[in-house]
Amino acid sequence: SKLAKMQSEHQRKLRNYIMATKIQSATRKKLAIKERKRRWTIHIQHLRYDAATKIQSLYRCKAAQQLHERLADERQKLLEENERAHVKSLEKDAAIIIQRKCRMCLAKRKCKNRRIELGSLHSRLLMYVERFMVDHCLWSLMRSINS
Repeated sequence: SKLAKMQSEHQRKLRNYIMATKIQSATRKKLAIKERKRRWTIHIQHLRYDAATKIQSLYRCKAAQQLHERLADERQKLLEENERAHVKSLEKDAAIIIQRKCRMCLAKRKCKNRRIELGSLHSRLLMYVERFMVDHCLWSLMRSINS
């Protein structure tokens, strides 16, 4: 019976150890599950933040690309508009130069014709006209012719 008592005592201690081990294991399991949930929550939050950051980055990149394209289009339109204005200006300048040259030729002809007319005018009238050429006063010419 001492042996049976010792065996039963040993069995009881063994059961206590096993039960303590099971309790410790269950407690550690609960704590591990809580820790895993906490870490999982943190991991998911990091993934969400990373995803949000990635989405914002892609959106900003797309917006910047669109802005760049719009500015490039505006720059191209401005260059084309400036080129058209330059061509128009050159055409206008060319027309002005052509008109100026034509007027110059016409004025030379008129001047030549007037010289011929002046040469054939009566000498008295020529004297009045010469005075007009010096004074550049048309009224004095008219008065002197009338008187």
